[in-house]
Amino acid sequence: MRTWIGSLIEKGILITHGIKKGTDYLLNPDLFAQAKLNIKPTLKTIESYKLEALIMEYLKYNGKRKMSDIHNKLGEISENEIRKTVYGMVKKGDLTTDGAKRNRNYNLSKKK
Repeated sequence: MRTWIGSLIEKGILITHGIKKGTDYLLNPDLFAQAKLNIKPTLKTIESYKLEALIMEYLKYNGKRKMSDIHNKLGEISENEIRKTVYGMVKKGDLTTDGAKRNRNYNLSKKK
């Protein structure tokens, strides 16, 4: 592994921050700038904990909302992914529900 990483550092593909065990290896941002790629940021590859934070932030400012409202706001993310995340948050106690089936609203729980 060291020889492989060492050659990438020598070629300028990777850059390092820190020393010894605290070393972080990052892709060289200059290579991305030179490549002139037309990559647009997207929410499709968002991690689950970031999606949870995004949903909590949305509900914090907008109050009680339906699943369809959450999906419309985060349109790039699939409805199944949002549904799975919201159900998990309800199970953990981060969100509370009001209503049943299609009329169910989700709100932040008031944890102590």
